[in-house]
Amino acid sequence: MPTAEWHAGWLAPAAAFLVALAGWILLRWRRYAQLRGRRLLDQAVEERTRQLEREKFRAEEASRLQSEFLASISHEFRAPVQGILGITELMMKLDLSAEQREYMQASKASAESLLALLSELQDFSKIEGGRLELQNEKFHLARCAMSCLDAVRARATNKRIEVEFSLCEEIPELVIGDPVRLRQVLLNLLDNAVKFTSTGSVGVKVSPAAGCAADPGSLDLHFEVFDSGIGIPAHRQAAIFDAFLQSDTVANGLPGGTGLGLALARRLVQLMNGRIWVESQVGLGSRFHFTVRVGADGQSCRDEGPSDAAGSVHGLRLRILLAEDNSVNQVVTSRILETDGHVVMAAENGQTAVDMYRAGEFDLILMDVQMPELDGFQATAMIRDLQARTGMRTPILAMTAHATTEYRRKCLEAGMDGYVSKPVSSKELLLAVQEIAATRSPAQQLFQDGPAPSWE
Repeated sequence: MPTAEWHAGWLAPAAAFLVALAGWILLRWRRYAQLRGRRLLDQAVEERTRQLEREKFRAEEASRLQSEFLASISHEFRAPVQGILGITELMMKLDLSAEQREYMQASKASAESLLALLSELQDFSKIEGGRLELQNEKFHLARCAMSCLDAVRARATNKRIEVEFSLCEEIPELVIGDPVRLRQVLLNLLDNAVKFTSTGSVGVKVSPAAGCAADPGSLDLHFEVFDSGIGIPAHRQAAIFDAFLQSDTVANGLPGGTGLGLALARRLVQLMNGRIWVESQVGLGSRFHFTVRVGADGQSCRDEGPSDAAGSVHGLRLRILLAEDNSVNQVVTSRILETDGHVVMAAENGQTAVDMYRAGEFDLILMDVQMPELDGFQATAMIRDLQARTGMRTPILAMTAHATTEYRRKCLEAGMDGYVSKPVSSKELLLAVQEIAATRSPAQQLFQDGPAPSWE
């Protein structure tokens, strides 16, 4: 039949066309699904990226606010503690009974503990925020370690604990690194060693670390701080360097702490390209090991012994302008300087300091940084401008509670000649003043061994 043949003739092509169309539609649908899926994935990734950026911004903002808060607290906190420590030191120079001296020593130790806690919090915050910078300077390794031992020697002696120190002869006397941070780690470990030891000994050993530094100009050092104290339980050793974690000391009636010290020590050691670990047995003491990488200076230096901070420049008295807005610190700092023979005039703010400098003659200016009217930077700029007209330059020593490397650099860039951080001890203050005095020629030494001049 013609009709049947005609139907049979177009049915096959129609079926093929429908199959092809279905295949094309399926491919298009799959392509659309892929594109849609990719678009949704891109949108999810973009949204997640924006979310991470928001979280990063919030974290950075929280870190910034935390740092600003700690910096503000640091200044407000250090200023009154400066007064407490200063008055305590002045009192301890008097003829006190044994009981009174014991009270003064306890007061001094408590104030120093508060400062140590504040410094730990600040340093930990800087490390967490990636803002802690290490210094790279030449220093005497043995003196650095011995100064830490000297800091704990009195407490160890009171407990009848022997203090030991050994330094391998292969290690050069002069190395290059950050002595402040190295001292911080050693002091933390030695403080704990004395705290948890009731009999026997504590000490420090320094030797070359196993293996060699990749850089021929570098040297890996191995420090070992040991004690014969109570020891650390094995189950606590793995977490002993975690932040805010204390051992079982408080529960056992032993002195505790913030749990920041060892965590901070670990972070500092890591910044100095090293590692830290502990070996300990309960009742048999502990051995804390850490390594650091320092520069090998290749030179040796003669040990000249301890310097006399209170008499390196004998007979020289300076006329000093003290710019300090805290009345207690005014009295304390003035008294420390006057006891050493200097003559002091005090200004309660930066503007008064500038006016007093303009009206008088001074050998040295001690400049607090944060003051009303004019701050220390503004006052320094105005004084330097006055000196530029006369050709004279009076040394300016910054005094600030902002005890950071960045702030020290800022003070020096502002035209100041030196820097002491609050709270400053009488020994540190006199040493800084006398270092300035030692640079003056005889013609600049305005008066020696004679009657104090008068500005009236």
